[in-house]
Amino acid sequence: EAYRVLSSSGFTDEMMPRVLDQIHELCGRGTLVSYMGGEPTTSRHITEWIEQAGRLGLDFRFTTNGYIMTEDMARRFVAAGLFNVGVSLESLDPKINEIIRPYPNGTAKTVRCIELLLAERNRQKKYTSINIKTVLTDVNLESFVEIAKRFARIDGVMCTPQMFEPLQDMPPATKELLYIKDVDRLKRVVGQIQELKQQGYAIHATERSEEHTSELQSH
Repeated sequence: EAYRVLSSSGFTDEMMPRVLDQIHELCGRGTLVSYMGGEPTTSRHITEWIEQAGRLGLDFRFTTNGYIMTEDMARRFVAAGLFNVGVSLESLDPKINEIIRPYPNGTAKTVRCIELLLAERNRQKKYTSINIKTVLTDVNLESFVEIAKRFARIDGVMCTPQMFEPLQDMPPATKELLYIKDVDRLKRVVGQIQELKQQGYAIHATERSEEHTSELQSH
């Protein structure tokens, strides 16, 4: 209930078709529409919205944890013209990933989601870009490098590291668990990320943001 108060919105699913038409009218083709509202794959209308956006020439994207992705769902999303899908993954190691995302067998399900989307994209010869997003915490800091090595050389796949930022009213124990405490450790990982980028891995992190991250942590 506390989360519901923080995240509630007057925007309902019924509004989306009209809003997509209005976005097209105001902004034109090629406009990027990001759908953010819980887990998008649980919405029974999500494929319809992707198809409508495609007809209008809008670039529709969302982020998913991938837990309920199926072969049929991946097929429908790619066929509908999904422009980009973000996938949240904190580690390839279930013992690490499921500390941060405590969902039964969640790591395997998220990785399978990525693989299903890649396979369907190749089968249909369509372009749907995939952005694997990892929150860097004290629990999983080195894990991003392993994720990038596995996926960031695949055409159309990008890996994005995001610094952990404690939410307001987050329990102190959670902050203590996740906040990165060793600055030298962080700098080593940032250096590894820079090396991977130089080797051609698609990592969405500029050198300026990496330097800024180190500065923030040192403070």
